Amino acid sequence: MTEPCLASQWHTLDAGEGTPGGFVRVSESDPRFFEDAAGQWFYPIGQNIHNPYDLRAADSLNMPVLPNRGTFAYDYYFPKLAATGQNTIIMWMSNWWVCIEWSKDWKGYRGLNDYNLGNAWRLDTVFESAARHGIHINLVFDNHGKLKSSDGVEKQWPSNPYNAANGGPARTPEEFFTGAAAFDAYKKRLRYIIGRWGAHPNLLGLQLFSEINLTDAGSPAHVAWMKKTVGYLTEVDVYRRPVSLHWTNGWQAVDANAAWSPELDYVLANAYKGDGSIVPLILEMAAQNARFGKPSFIAEFGGTHMASAHNRLKSDIHCALWSNAMTDSAGAPFCWWYDFIDHYDLNFHFAALAKFMESEDYRGFFGSTMPLDPRRNGQSVRSEMGAVSYIDYGQGKGYVWVCNRGATEIWPVEGRIARHENVEVVLIEFDDGDYDVEYWNTLTGEIIHRETRTAVGYNLVLALPPFEISIAAKIRPTNAREE
Repeated sequence: MTEPCLASQWHTLDAGEGTPGGFVRVSESDPRFFEDAAGQWFYPIGQNIHNPYDLRAADSLNMPVLPNRGTFAYDYYFPKLAATGQNTIIMWMSNWWVCIEWSKDWKGYRGLNDYNLGNAWRLDTVFESAARHGIHINLVFDNHGKLKSSDGVEKQWPSNPYNAANGGPARTPEEFFTGAAAFDAYKKRLRYIIGRWGAHPNLLGLQLFSEINLTDAGSPAHVAWMKKTVGYLTEVDVYRRPVSLHWTNGWQAVDANAAWSPELDYVLANAYKGDGSIVPLILEMAAQNARFGKPSFIAEFGGTHMASAHNRLKSDIHCALWSNAMTDSAGAPFCWWYDFIDHYDLNFHFAALAKFMESEDYRGFFGSTMPLDPRRNGQSVRSEMGAVSYIDYGQGKGYVWVCNRGATEIWPVEGRIARHENVEVVLIEFDDGDYDVEYWNTLTGEIIHRETRTAVGYNLVLALPPFEISIAAKIRPTNAREE
């Protein structure tokens, strides 16, 4: 007897071209950085567009409150990012955006392990838009407020479906990390996320938590939970997408026990600060987080966590991007205040850096980040400008960034921008010989001048072209010039 079956007509499917490069992974040749499946260096540049609107930005920066445009917000931002060389955003699965599991008291949610398919569709839509524009998404599964019951920032535990008060398996936020029943429920969400979005080529990585150190649990619970989680992801994620955690604020907040763990693929932290230049903080964070020997970058920055004066924030954006490029950081820093960037049309800062980095590859480059002492007529002008170098002395190759010192704190007003001339920087420990030097305009991403300089007595002197605000340079041995 023939078994009944249901069969459709034959259909023809056309397979289109895949995403150039394929999945992003930790570099096999140099695990401090990222690369794609084609083996090309991948340097994330972009913004923390965590949600489609940000009430805190409107309040802190005295800007108009943008409407909740949902997925249309990303349709608006992605073309602008792509046109200016940006390739990555950070986005949260927050309970007010695309979280799939939350309390029934919230519209669209159905409680524990009963997922919000409307939000899943929204995340599908954002990923599809990202793919059209060449944007990768660092996807944040949970923000710290979901596991915060004490007074303070974003107290959301009372509405969490894992909360026993709501019928969940955890009496406290710490039991979310330590309880077996809570983890069994959490594994179902992990499996769903991996099954639905894990194969997307525009997924940069899986960030389990933002600001995990602000949850109501301690380091031992975090580390043990992270190891369990990655162990389970290894079982269900056949593509083994990179996994990260994120801490606030500064390198001191990073849990070294977690960061050293082989289960964690990359490290993220915040770089908020008060008045003054952001440059020292950027350099210190890169140096300290480099000790883990894995990719790290800054996931949030821009003034304090409540922003700053507009001209200070503009300075932070420019100086964070360029000083960070003089370090081992695996990606550019991600500014939290994306709507401020859009409002003041500041994407040109990212465009200039993207052009500068386009032909570079830091894999196999073992640079030292060092301050420099700019000079004019043999006299130090350190009070007038600051400078930093990133040099691999073994290769005789490197980078330099010089910036007006005032502009590292407050962005200058149009028409009052100082012009710097006859400035030199001396790079030491360069083998005697000829070096090709390119000087770059850091506001336009254009090459200002090319020349060959000769190192004598292990000193290489760069005579900078006239510039305003800041200037960058690339140095290569002449005999290593690429055809």
